[in-house]
Amino acid sequence: MTAAVVVRDAQGQAPGNLRAEDFAIYDKGKPQKITVFNMEHLTPPQAPPAGKTGQGATAPVEADHVAIERYVAYVFDDLRLSSETFIRLREAARKHLAALRPGDHAAIFTTSNTVLRNFTTNIDELQQTLLKLSLGRTEGGHCPDLSFYEADQILNKKDTDATLAALYEAQACSGQAPSFSLNAPPDIVSARDPLSSTVQMAARSVLAVGDNWTRNSLEMLSSVVGLLSGAPGQRILALASPGFLTPQENLEKDALMDRALRNQVMISSLDARGLYADSGLAITKHLASLPRNSPLAAFPYAKVKGDLAKQAARAETNVLAELAYGTGGTFFENNNDLAEGFRQVAAAPEYLYLIGFTPEKLKLNGNFHPLRVELKNQPGLKVESARKGYYAGQSH
Repeated sequence: MTAAVVVRDAQGQAPGNLRAEDFAIYDKGKPQKITVFNMEHLTPPQAPPAGKTGQGATAPVEADHVAIERYVAYVFDDLRLSSETFIRLREAARKHLAALRPGDHAAIFTTSNTVLRNFTTNIDELQQTLLKLSLGRTEGGHCPDLSFYEADQILNKKDTDATLAALYEAQACSGQAPSFSLNAPPDIVSARDPLSSTVQMAARSVLAVGDNWTRNSLEMLSSVVGLLSGAPGQRILALASPGFLTPQENLEKDALMDRALRNQVMISSLDARGLYADSGLAITKHLASLPRNSPLAAFPYAKVKGDLAKQAARAETNVLAELAYGTGGTFFENNNDLAEGFRQVAAAPEYLYLIGFTPEKLKLNGNFHPLRVELKNQPGLKVESARKGYYAGQSH
């Protein structure tokens, strides 16, 4: 198991003088023996004053000769972006790309794999590629209008509130009442009830699409990591996304991070939603009053639907954070300055530490192992980011 660790001081600088004995790493709370330790110097030292080299000799110094080349692959999650967020994100990306430093190599990809601009230093070509970006899906229009998170809660987690909210919505849309009583709850997802059957079918459809999108996204990100692996300089994958879920793909997510670490690729992520808003504001279209004799009439639909939306947003954001913290990248969230977000996720810390250990008696049962990395006797320094854990389903 290998973890990427970024350390910073109070001034935000990343020190490069730490040793293995300065760190402690815990797997499920148990201290582990560090068997692999490597410090990577990701940004160049300051250039010497112009005209000075070696023993006082003079020579012109070219800034490009001392700068490490930077390769940044921008991946836009066009499968999940809303139309409003997409417009803001594309404009922010346009401003950011216009300010790339000379010699930066940039590429543009999408999770739908419909747009591709391989690495180039030509800003005009990159801007033209941005104009070709579009949403990879249509929005809404279904009833019940379930998110991937809600479908997973209904079918896989057997969540009662998520199921009742979907039933409420289905009755409001169709006018068809359920045949059960909430006072003596039967199996509320029983296929014998027509309204429940409608909810089940909708949830299965949403879950199938969501799982497919997740697999495609992880495969695309892995392919981009592979493409970056041969780059002769800094290697950064900058993912711009509202977040996504990996309910059945945790091992694939771990494999992506492991591949990135092996190939010295940082995955940074930008939460494209910007400042968090009240997710419940978008539910009013389903607030039609139900007949008093409906067993769902007293169900607090608005509150439950809003709570589910907030839970979904946090779960989706957690995946973005995992990818960034797990590979030494930057996670930018809860900020509407998306141009600044692009600048941050396209940058690298000066130093990155890779810390590895061999788990003892590891059972490959798919269970999650939380990791914790601490500094020992290093006042003034703190661990800014580190891998949060792994799933014990394969060799690390």
